[in-house]
Amino acid sequence: MGNQTVPSRLLLFDIDGTLLDTGGAGRAAILKAFSDTFNIAPDRLPSIDLHGATDAGVAKQLFGACQINRTPQNVAAFFDTYLSELTHHLEHIHTDGSLLAGVDDLLDIIRNQTPHTCALLTGNIERAAFIKLAHYGIDHHFETGAFGNDHHDRNQLGPIARKRANDHHSLDFSFENTVIIGDTPKDILCARACNAQVIAVATGAFSVDELSAHNPDHVFESLSQTDDILHAISQSL
Repeated sequence: MGNQTVPSRLLLFDIDGTLLDTGGAGRAAILKAFSDTFNIAPDRLPSIDLHGATDAGVAKQLFGACQINRTPQNVAAFFDTYLSELTHHLEHIHTDGSLLAGVDDLLDIIRNQTPHTCALLTGNIERAAFIKLAHYGIDHHFETGAFGNDHHDRNQLGPIARKRANDHHSLDFSFENTVIIGDTPKDILCARACNAQVIAVATGAFSVDELSAHNPDHVFESLSQTDDILHAISQSL
């Protein structure tokens, strides 16, 4: 990685609530897809908590609650329908979604003015992740990552994301030089599970105080605090 004035970091970004807000498209698409795929009335579906969840974990919950056999064929059918519904909801129904404050500027600066490498650590299955990123015009910032189809437990995704980023970019980031950036306590726990640094942002369902209670390395109101966030990323651990 060479001798950099600013130490190079691997930055693993969460998507929903951290980079963007789909305006409810994701939740609506998941429930509609499950209802349609298995002919289940919407009012029979359980409530689902998507904050920091993985798509595989949500699917597991839905299959169990509705007593549907979770075969590979059924899972594939559900996710295929979900991807179609997600695109439809983003384009035609939940059109009030948007990038969150500061995201465009921060990603551009990281890409063009720092030695850092961006990747994803998200509960979205890979195809859904890139549907969302492409819809809001930031997919070009990310080439690899770990996704909700890799494991239902978010805490298992850190090592997957790091290995893929290292292999893809022919680099050798350690977890000490890895920063997970997310908006939920589960992102903080995920970072702790692999000894990565963590930056929490209060742009989702959790306040600064609520996130601070889980002892992240840094917590910010939003990614629009560009200079402070870049400084936090580049600090020696």
